[in-house]
Amino acid sequence: MDSAPLYLKPRKGEREFLKPTIWVSPSRVVALGGNITIRCEGQDLGMEFVLRKAGHPNPQVQTVPHGPVAEFPIASVGREDGGTYTCEYRSIAEQSRWSYLSDPVEIIVGGGGGAHLSIPDHSPTPSQTVTGSLQQWDA
Repeated sequence: MDSAPLYLKPRKGEREFLKPTIWVSPSRVVALGGNITIRCEGQDLGMEFVLRKAGHPNPQVQTVPHGPVAEFPIASVGREDGGTYTCEYRSIAEQSRWSYLSDPVEIIVGGGGGAHLSIPDHSPTPSQTVTGSLQQWDA
């Protein structure tokens, strides 16, 4: 059963505002332990923003009375933070007036320490070792 409060679920036909823009900075691809911020930007002031992660019943909510952008920081990103996110917003004054849902954005969590090459943990077998001789070329 979905445990999100009912007041955060707009009813069909109650969408009135344009869909917000959602983006991740500095990048939607992040190493384990890195820091990112998900931002959701609406068209109007005095809004309450709701950030939803696919598969998670409890959204994050942020009220932004004087600006059009909500920021949802994630410090020390873990594997569980990867996934697809969407946001929407509603009027603080008229809470039944909702925006359309944003386009989704996917956060990809990689290994710790940034990008790296994967190198096998074994030494080459004799058949994989290249041997040869060095010859001097005279001009």
